[in-house]
Amino acid sequence: AVEEAKTFAQKEPIKNADETGWKEGPKGDGQKGRKKAWVWGVVTRWVTVFLIHASRGTQAARELLGDFCGYLTSDRWKVYSGWFIRKWQICWAHLKRDFTGMSELSGKAGRIGAELLKQTEELFALWHRIRDGTLKRSTFRVYVGPIRRRIGRLLEEGSRCGTPAMEGKCREMLKVFPAFWTFVRVEG
Repeated sequence: AVEEAKTFAQKEPIKNADETGWKEGPKGDGQKGRKKAWVWGVVTRWVTVFLIHASRGTQAARELLGDFCGYLTSDRWKVYSGWFIRKWQICWAHLKRDFTGMSELSGKAGRIGAELLKQTEELFALWHRIRDGTLKRSTFRVYVGPIRRRIGRLLEEGSRCGTPAMEGKCREMLKVFPAFWTFVRVEG
């Protein structure tokens, strides 16, 4: 049944994937002797599959996702970075967490982070209207344009704000910026 579910999930056109740390082996005194492993999950409309793997690398991602070439939502972990960018959706929960961390920095970096959070709130106020049926998707696409441009400008500004950690994170985000917006044009 597990292999059938995995095969089914691999063939689904839209899926979400993530991984998290896991300790493997018998519980003992202070967790000593337990090996570090990863729980990988793939969620589709109909099936969710978990895989415990010793690696957080590409091999584990391929084992779970197969030769999948549909749409994928994930975080920005490097194993997903080879995904065709027009079929990749970066997880906004992860982005919001990063923007929150940025907003807690001092000076210019904190101001940029706070503005990124504000833009995220505006984006999702609109998204919730799509979900509750009070906004058409075509109108949503139009309204997202200015938000997208503001977020892009803020990330550019953050990439040269004088706070090295923020600069690096912003440059990393700009590399995959088109993948922030796949959900705007692709339903599901």
